[in-house]
Amino acid sequence: LMHRLPLPPLDWPKIAAWLADHARPITTHAAQVFGGGASTAFLSPYGEALLRLFEPAVSRCIGARVYGSYSFGWVYPNGSFLGPHLDRENAHWLVSIPVEQDADWSLDFDLGAGHWLSMPSEIGIATVCDGAKYIHKREPYAGERAVILILSYDEKPEIAERRCKSAGIDPRPPLDGYLWAAQEIGVDFRTLPGIGRPKPPRVLALPRDAVPDDALCAAVAERVWAFTDAQQEVRECEAASALLRTQLETKPIIQSMVNATLASAQAKGLLYAAPVVHSRPAAPIEDWIVAFPLDELSAGWTLHTGDHAVECPFGSAILMEGYPMEFTLQPDGNPWANWAIMPYREYTQ
Repeated sequence: LMHRLPLPPLDWPKIAAWLADHARPITTHAAQVFGGGASTAFLSPYGEALLRLFEPAVSRCIGARVYGSYSFGWVYPNGSFLGPHLDRENAHWLVSIPVEQDADWSLDFDLGAGHWLSMPSEIGIATVCDGAKYIHKREPYAGERAVILILSYDEKPEIAERRCKSAGIDPRPPLDGYLWAAQEIGVDFRTLPGIGRPKPPRVLALPRDAVPDDALCAAVAERVWAFTDAQQEVRECEAASALLRTQLETKPIIQSMVNATLASAQAKGLLYAAPVVHSRPAAPIEDWIVAFPLDELSAGWTLHTGDHAVECPFGSAILMEGYPMEFTLQPDGNPWANWAIMPYREYTQ
């Protein structure tokens, strides 16, 4: 099973430059397969962001839900080759993305009985394959340098998480870093294919003991609206987000409500909370979003998603499907508002 997956326009030179700057020579054993002076780089911020953000696109491509495990990059000079080999069994689905090349460098698959399938190499076009099932190789590279980004996925979230942990990666990190890295390389969430069809948002009653206290709301408002320049705005909004996360993570009632509503799936872990969101598309790693006002004045706003407009009184919460929806908070007289936006990932049990 091999697929060609067109990707949206991105800043491929920036990704290639990071991988080239951080690549290290491979071991003597690995050189038997990845020959010709190749070097590799792990944990690229851009690769890790794309690993999560491309989950829906890869899932749709192969027809099964997959979860990102890890990413790494290869830098190949002239004469490099990829010897015939099978990937490890736990590296189930691999996505190979050329981010820099000055000559075609096809990825060839052994179909058996002497037949080979050649997948051409093109920047912006990913090859999706089961590398543990089909022997694959590359002939010696004729160009000066090629840079390849590899994304690894698995259909079992526990396997993907275990490999993340073995590599020292938090499998369920806050979204802040990924969204920042995606912005750096020009990702537009609206151009990424999603899974399924949008559902009407549902309004849930949020118990009063799950609402952040008035002191926290006052602290958030003071930090968010006290800035005097753009740099200070970023610092204060980050500090306000940290305040929200600290208190919201101690309120498991919200988590249990999401779990019960999702039934066959669970949303595990508070990933991100931010004050004041006006309008933005949900990211592919935001499967479900819980949103609620942090004070009485903010409760006058209306949340719009798809063709639906939902009011959310203070003490209530909105649960809505995230990606690929775009949501907007529309003010009603009061231009300022403090809302908590809590995205969750969906993990099939």
